[in-house]
Amino acid sequence: MLESLQTKKRRNILLVEDDLAHAELLQRCLQDCPDAQVEHVWDGEEALNCLVDRPSGPAPDLILLDLRLPKVPGDEVLRRIRAEKRLDATPVVVLSSSQAEEDKLLAYRHCANSYLIKPMEFSRYQEMTAAITDYWLRWNSSPDPSNAKRSALQ
Repeated sequence: MLESLQTKKRRNILLVEDDLAHAELLQRCLQDCPDAQVEHVWDGEEALNCLVDRPSGPAPDLILLDLRLPKVPGDEVLRRIRAEKRLDATPVVVLSSSQAEEDKLLAYRHCANSYLIKPMEFSRYQEMTAAITDYWLRWNSSPDPSNAKRSALQ
């Protein structure tokens, strides 16, 4: 019943991941979410190019971000995302293999919405990915960026 009340629309996910195995695993798991369209970029510089420096189209509905990235580290990508008005309410989930407290603190200091540790088994990856998409794309209610601009101007 709830499904029929919610508007079905294509949801855009930006996956920022430099590890080929992790990227393929996540993309495979995200195929289980039929309403999600995934764009994958390999490094922090590429992420900033498509999000901040030369944005084309609407902001993604969800960003999945690795912290350890080449060219521009994930924490800097996150800081720049949060500084960008168009993206400041976009949910960013940090996916990391690091369990280090300082990495978790760094992500949350730069306003990550969540910090998840990448599981080792495929079934756990599927479970985690299903939970991410279910929460952030189905249940979470983010503001519409176009409405946020209008509200700020009034």
